[in-house]
Amino acid sequence: MTVGDSPSRSKEPLACGAISPWRLFRIWALIGAQSFAGGSATLYLIRRETVERHGWLTDDDFSRYWGICQIAPGINILGLVSLIGWRLAGAPGALFSVCGLLLPSAGITVGLTSIYAGIREVPLVRAAIADSGETMMMTMLRFGTKERRPCCTAAKVQSAILLLALLAGILAPDAMAVVQSGIAEVNGTKLYYEMAGSGRVIVLLHGGAVDRRAWDDQFTEFAAKYKVIRYDLRGAGKSASPDKPFSNSEDLYQLLRFLKVDKAYLVGISRGGGIAFDFTLEHPEMTGMLTQCFGEGQPA
Repeated sequence: MTVGDSPSRSKEPLACGAISPWRLFRIWALIGAQSFAGGSATLYLIRRETVERHGWLTDDDFSRYWGICQIAPGINILGLVSLIGWRLAGAPGALFSVCGLLLPSAGITVGLTSIYAGIREVPLVRAAIADSGETMMMTMLRFGTKERRPCCTAAKVQSAILLLALLAGILAPDAMAVVQSGIAEVNGTKLYYEMAGSGRVIVLLHGGAVDRRAWDDQFTEFAAKYKVIRYDLRGAGKSASPDKPFSNSEDLYQLLRFLKVDKAYLVGISRGGGIAFDFTLEHPEMTGMLTQCFGEGQPA
């Protein structure tokens, strides 16, 4: 007697001959598409196919197999599917069954992620995430813990979209902005810079008595849509201190050449605004736009 066998074991597999692994693959793929490959709905559908519809297992067989999976390491549903596939078609049956169950979920997840990546910056989507994030998360938790019978596939897909939107809205701003940093040896000095994002270039220039970190909030936010560069001026942060007369606007020019930037939007605050202004007068062909921010009482 093999693992999971019982006196009331169904003889259907022996009576109908070998079951094709491809047939198992199609059955499990259908279950995976209906249940999103998880939760009690999947268990219900597996029992319906193997016990009620095809008679491959008895209730006793199914209970024994599920009991084995409860005490075995790993994911219970996948263990159950592999055991059933092995019994019906050997090692190929186990492999095709697991792949069939997982393929719809993987495909749907990749598709939804791709769709959301294209719409996550739409103002309406961002507002919906910001306003209803907590409610959406609680809905997902209740859906996962209280579901007892399979619901329609459309409802599951809708729930998955909401969950992906929530997670992407929370994690993406910081996770997607990969920051490149380094030391640029230009114009007879060493300037520390940071760069993130892609697209049109924005250069952030800090004011006096601070360094590039004055732009922390804007740097991450802008990097979601633009290529953003910020750096420490001479004598600030991680850049070298001046030891002879120099030009900040020339430092900026040499830094952009070092980073192979042909044109940039310049945003400067206080002292940085003055540097951006000087650079624009000296290199108008490299300035896409100039934005100056000054303190109270200073001209803008």
